[in-house]
Amino acid sequence: YSMTVSMASYLTEQVDNVVVASGGLTPLPDITLLGGDVNGDGTVDILDLSAIGAKYGLSSGDPGFDSAMDINADDIINIQDLSLAAANYGQTRTVNRD
Repeated sequence: YSMTVSMASYLTEQVDNVVVASGGLTPLPDITLLGGDVNGDGTVDILDLSAIGAKYGLSSGDPGFDSAMDINADDIINIQDLSLAAANYGQTRTVNRD
């Protein structure tokens, strides 16, 4: 089987050739998801960094806070979120919207 692993604000990853045994757990290899794709278009680019920058400084509970911009899920949109996205700038994955 092929499996797609996804998480909001991160690029998806696909794992191919997964063998699923009947009646048990199926271990998967370690997967690293790359953060920063806040608009979900499959690319970390200037649109993502701009979106994060537009919400910069907002905390959970503030009007306008958008958890999609909080890449590291620490309830504040700050330099750490921008840095995570910037580190993956230019990375692309195929978006599967089944």
